[in-house]
Amino acid sequence: MGLREHGRSEEKVRASAMAKIKDHAYETVHWRLEKRSRDLLEYQEKHAGEGSIEELRTRFMDEVKPFEVIEFEGNLMMNVGINVMLDLLMGAAGTVFSNANAYLGVGDSAAAAAAAQTDLQAGVNKTYVGMNGGFPVVGTTAITFQSDFTAALGNYAWEECATFNGNNPPVAAMLNRKVQPLGTKVVGATWTLSMAITIS
Repeated sequence: MGLREHGRSEEKVRASAMAKIKDHAYETVHWRLEKRSRDLLEYQEKHAGEGSIEELRTRFMDEVKPFEVIEFEGNLMMNVGINVMLDLLMGAAGTVFSNANAYLGVGDSAAAAAAAQTDLQAGVNKTYVGMNGGFPVVGTTAITFQSDFTAALGNYAWEECATFNGNNPPVAAMLNRKVQPLGTKVVGATWTLSMAITIS
């Protein structure tokens, strides 16, 4: 093999290696909102003693069918949330997005998402709700968060939603934010919001 041919072979090897380095990981986010016209907490109080809180929640969800279900995609990952994930990945200090710590938040601001944001953009109307029992749950390359916004919570127009590792941002980190018009929640209703992140 001549020097020129040898040089071309080396270039092909380098190009092949660079192609492998450029492989990407993809993050997809799926949101689901179930709207029910009755109050979950009122139902659990009425049927107290007939089962655990989680059993009564399951009964409520089966008996009270949603009058609307909205499914939508996408989000913008926030710099503060990405930094927390990277810290946790290398074993540094950080607050995990566990059942005890994770919250889904909603607000009435339709301001565009930007990676430097640290909270929902609503001035007053914003609400953070902790996880339902058993959430977040991890499946194959995916994690799902879920919260119930019961009768007294989040009664205004929903224009944005986000995920946090606490209910006091910017102390708590905002993982992601999605701007999406979802309708106006009223007193007495229960809206259940779920957010699933899949990495491939």
